[in-house]
Amino acid sequence: IDNMGAYDSTAVNINVTNNYSYDEEGRLIKDKAEFISKIVWRVDGKVKEIQRNGGSAKWMKFDYDAMGHRIAKHVYNTAGTVLERSTYYILDAQGNQVSTYDHEVVAETAQFNLKERNIFGSSRIGSKQDSLNVLTASISQNYKQIAGRKFYEFTNHLGNVLTVFTDLKIPQDTDNNNVVDNYKIGITRTADYSPFGVELDGRTLTYTIPVVTNGTPTVIYQHKFDDSPNAHPYTGTPSNLDANLTQVSWTNSRNAWTNFTGQTGRAIAINSATPDTTKLYLNLTVNPGYLLDVTSYSFYHRSSNTGYTNYRLYINNILVGNGSIFVSSGSTLQHTGTVNVSNAIAGLSGNITVRFDLFGGSNGSNGTFRMDDFVLNGYTTAVEHWSPAGYRYGFQNQEVDDEIKGNGNSVNYKYRMHDPRVGRFFAVDPLANQYSYNSTYSFSENKVIDGVELEGLEFKKRIAWNDVNKSMYQLKNNPESINQTGAGTCTMAAITYIWIKRDFESFHKAMVGLYFTGKAQVNNFKIEPDAHLFWVHPENSRNSMNNFYNPDELSTEDLVSDWIILSSLQNSLHPDKSFYGYANGENSKAGNSRKNLSYMMQNLLGLTNVTHKFYNSQESKDNMDPKKVLSNLEKLKGAGNEIVMEINAKLVGGGDGLHNVTYMGNYQDLGNGNVSFDVQNWGEKQTVTTNISDFKKYYNGATWGK
Repeated sequence: IDNMGAYDSTAVNINVTNNYSYDEEGRLIKDKAEFISKIVWRVDGKVKEIQRNGGSAKWMKFDYDAMGHRIAKHVYNTAGTVLERSTYYILDAQGNQVSTYDHEVVAETAQFNLKERNIFGSSRIGSKQDSLNVLTASISQNYKQIAGRKFYEFTNHLGNVLTVFTDLKIPQDTDNNNVVDNYKIGITRTADYSPFGVELDGRTLTYTIPVVTNGTPTVIYQHKFDDSPNAHPYTGTPSNLDANLTQVSWTNSRNAWTNFTGQTGRAIAINSATPDTTKLYLNLTVNPGYLLDVTSYSFYHRSSNTGYTNYRLYINNILVGNGSIFVSSGSTLQHTGTVNVSNAIAGLSGNITVRFDLFGGSNGSNGTFRMDDFVLNGYTTAVEHWSPAGYRYGFQNQEVDDEIKGNGNSVNYKYRMHDPRVGRFFAVDPLANQYSYNSTYSFSENKVIDGVELEGLEFKKRIAWNDVNKSMYQLKNNPESINQTGAGTCTMAAITYIWIKRDFESFHKAMVGLYFTGKAQVNNFKIEPDAHLFWVHPENSRNSMNNFYNPDELSTEDLVSDWIILSSLQNSLHPDKSFYGYANGENSKAGNSRKNLSYMMQNLLGLTNVTHKFYNSQESKDNMDPKKVLSNLEKLKGAGNEIVMEINAKLVGGGDGLHNVTYMGNYQDLGNGNVSFDVQNWGEKQTVTTNISDFKKYYNGATWGK
């Protein structure tokens, strides 16, 4: 920001003579350095209009829907009198931008274009910038995909868009032999940011993309050899030569040319045929900035009786055709007809070599070969460098309004606009009454390393991948430590303990998928929660996760993986993202816990012969033999089964309520009506010691499989 002059702190001038002026509610209304003479605000705290009093920046107006989402941005000339462009946003039900339309007036003609369509995985991963004029669009039976119009973004843990690249592969010829050795990715933008979001000079770069459009095949080279070729190399002027081809010459492995009567006029020729193959070469050059495609060829040919009988034709060592040579002692030549190349010859640059291999026949020393009217068909095309429209998203994955204060200097969050140069918002925090210790204009509570600004409202901690990875390997070494600290996830903890113990690699792969894409597939179970649960507040998730974990309140790294996997499993049990409720009857808490458990044992863990035994009535409990039950569980465990017990939490020292624990074995009859056994429970291995009477009261049954 340029020097704004001396600061006047007097009460009468503080809001008049200084660069910034504010209204009675603390909202910015003037910015002299940016030629903003007035900002008009809506009653809900959103910017309605930005007016100018000079400079080259534009007047701006904004429209919003009932939920406060931006749905239109209007750009006027510097005087605010002429509308230059309107951008309309199409949103999904959650307020995510799906596509944009631009209304522009160009040379007194109105255009209404579908400008951009966002590409989504579990969240936005890029956009397609393939403009379509909807006023003149028509339905076509053919679909044309232009490479280089799809843009994908690489982001870091804060959501900052660091690199934008396209679906275009750029061929590379590293050794200049006219053969593609590898491909380079089509990067269009790289960016780095200061902690508060300023795009850093020298580290924020925009690149152009080479784009080639196919041409229409025509004659690009033709030679009739009517000037009686004799010199070697032969450099006679072609009859037809594309304007983007130069340096034409003919050579052969005999180092000598002659000429004979051709089909019309003269023909280029060799006057001896020997047993080894003779090679003829046409050398030409594609002008810089152009590429060559060859689609077909043709020529007249004839050999004498002791000459060659066959040919092969190559372009840059790629075989494009072969055939027989007309053998005759007469004067007539035979035409090949137009022969389509047998292998694609496309995108050639620099030096081009067309090679004939002549072979076959008796090859007497007096044998001759002649060729007339050689033609190559194809096209040359200019390599244009296309500079795509600026990528709309940048710091913390938010839309950037470059029209307001220049490139990257105004970041639009849902509730407020942010100026990264000063690290503050235009307006007062809508949640200011809840954060009395903060400045009402502060950005992300001035914490910009391990979290993000939540849509202009508050700081939101972002769990780092290193923490997740560390906690996963802690679980690998001690799977019993998987812990449920909130209601409703004991079943998930029991399943996850078994999962980690049986197949840590599968667990690790799923966690990688959840962290970086928000979803994973394990056997027949789709883990696809309705939000990235590792960085949003649980209460913001559609299924009221506030009773589980709040990652902001984790005191150690140990629970990071627990939070992600248990909440994600809970939130993914059914396609409609709803898990079994806790009502009475068939859909009771107990019944639903059992259904969830069996479902995940089969579909997530891949266990077979999943079986259960429950004691649903008081009568069945009265008839239960606890020692026999535990003895049977011990046998099942010994046979390789994984077992989850359904109990009242009082059996393991908890409060009154349904609870699931994993049976770990080690059953012992202690005598005097007492028994003991081991379970995985609340993040540790626990030895349960109880009497038979309490076991009957608190044990409901078990589910197992292997």
